[in-house]
Amino acid sequence: MSVIDFTEIPVANTGKGDQDTFELFARDFFVALEFGVEENPSRGADGGKDLIIMESLLGTVSSTTKRWVVSCKHFAHSGKSVGDKDEIDVLGRVRKFKAQGFMAFYSTIPSSGLMQTLRSHEDETEIQVWDGARIEAYLLTDKRLRIVFERYFPQSFKTWKSRDTAPTQVFATYTPLECAVCGKDLLVERSGNVALAVKLEDNKKHILDVYWACRGNCDRIREQQVWRELHAVTTWEDIADLSIPLVYVRWFIATFNNLRDGRYVSTDEAFEKFKHFTLCMSQIVVKETTTEQWQRIRDLVDIPSFLGGLG
Repeated sequence: MSVIDFTEIPVANTGKGDQDTFELFARDFFVALEFGVEENPSRGADGGKDLIIMESLLGTVSSTTKRWVVSCKHFAHSGKSVGDKDEIDVLGRVRKFKAQGFMAFYSTIPSSGLMQTLRSHEDETEIQVWDGARIEAYLLTDKRLRIVFERYFPQSFKTWKSRDTAPTQVFATYTPLECAVCGKDLLVERSGNVALAVKLEDNKKHILDVYWACRGNCDRIREQQVWRELHAVTTWEDIADLSIPLVYVRWFIATFNNLRDGRYVSTDEAFEKFKHFTLCMSQIVVKETTTEQWQRIRDLVDIPSFLGGLG
């Protein structure tokens, strides 16, 4: 299901002063992705280009730039695809502006006929197609585009942000996850750490306490208390990461496996706190994994300790 409603950007031919919005969106989109803009959108005859952008290519011993002709087509309000008749003489336009590539930037999709035409040009120039789905994927996953997303799609951004952060009604009433030091609800802001206070005794790791606290000062205060009172060290997980379903399940199962295998033993109080934490966390975990969360999973897989359980 699509998250971004491209009809938030006005129709391109209204004549009300906002008809250039989609082209301005394209410009800001590519600027955020660190392209340079050689020619901005303009009114009147544009010679077959909406934008000219420059891409810096950094090599081992030298750097070059690539010029792209960008063609913007905003058909989201009608829902129709972009056809051959909407893109005339692609190669001629690339040559005219001495470019090395052509970028199709569409709020819908190219027709099958246009795709065949664009593919037929790939031996002579580079072709890139940014259809609505590809644009949306970048807006949702690339943090450089967050401001652009919010500026041009304010309602979609608000809905996405709410869906991504609001706790789910899992139980009859909502249960906050309060910081052990200041009492702030850590579920609302998706911030803070959960920590296990562990002490090595009789060749086993004993979990003496489980607590959760805001990152930074609150976490340091509680960590120092644990050391003074229990002489235990802490291992922690980021609550924002644990809000990702796959990461949460991995952590939950790894913890229980280590308890069952006897690598760890837990006091009754610590185990009750662990259960309380997992139940509270389910209020922000039990939902569909978002595109942004899948990207974070891919990032975490690259960390060697990700699959290591409690360590």
